[in-house]
Order: sequence, then structure tokens, then C-alpha cells
Amino acid sequence: MNDYNEVDSFAAHWLRELIRVGLIPAGDVDERSIEDVLPTELKPYRQFYKAQREAQCDHLKLAAMLV
Repeated sequence: MNDYNEVDSFAAHWLRELIRVGLIPAGDVDERSIEDVLPTELKPYRQFYKAQREAQCDHLKLAAMLV
């Protein structure tokens, strides 16, 4: 499971949709500031994305593979 940290509500919604349709790995979208996230809260996750741009890269890699 992954944790996606995104403070922009539109981008957070977009991430949830990408997860829902299976275009990026499953995970939780956290809209809090990165400054409010405690290290212990990240232990259950395999990967942590601090901004939607990193998740977008996964989506673009997938799209490139489908072309």
C-alpha cells in the first residue's frame, strides 16, 4: 500500500480517481501538510509520495507502455 501526500484538493481528488481506475498503485491520499505527517504514520506503507507529480510519473510510465 502507498501513501500519497497532496495538499491541493483538486490534485488529491485526481489521485483518488487514478487509484480507483487502477492507473496508479493502490494507496491512501493524505491532504495534510507534509509537516503534519509523523514518521510513525508512514510505517504501514511501502512507498510514500510527497506530491502528486511523483504519482503522475507512474501514470505516464504506464501510458508509455500502452502506446
